[in-house]
Amino acid sequence: MLDQIYCRTLLREVPEIVERTQALRTLTLSDIPNSESFVYLREAANCYISGLPQAAVALSRAAVENRLKAVCAKTFGEKAVAEADFLELIDGLSIRGRILSKEGRDLAHVVRQAGNDVLHDKPTTSAAALRVFEEARKIIQLLHGK
Repeated sequence: MLDQIYCRTLLREVPEIVERTQALRTLTLSDIPNSESFVYLREAANCYISGLPQAAVALSRAAVENRLKAVCAKTFGEKAVAEADFLELIDGLSIRGRILSKEGRDLAHVVRQAGNDVLHDKPTTSAAALRVFEEARKIIQLLHGK
């Protein structure tokens, strides 16, 4: 019985799943190193495809925060990074360490705020989740090699 219910539900959702998959077709993760932030970003893409925009945004935020922590830790040490929240990573450590450009910080703030919103009862849309995912991917690319 449950098999039939799930199959019918999934079959109704296939056109939207295909549409969301096609929206990601121009984006690649191949230039992002295999790391914890890569895993978060890959799972964000899977959530987006599955029609889970809140989860996609939350995981995109986690991917950026994770990568920024890793890069900042190289400059400031694990202890300083452990004591910093995401806002401090963006506006404090990334500026002092010249880790993110102004553009990168602006993108990080967009991702941070969108993540905060979905985690605090402000749902998002599929289109907004795609934009947040794209911005998170850009930030992680900017941090590649640092």
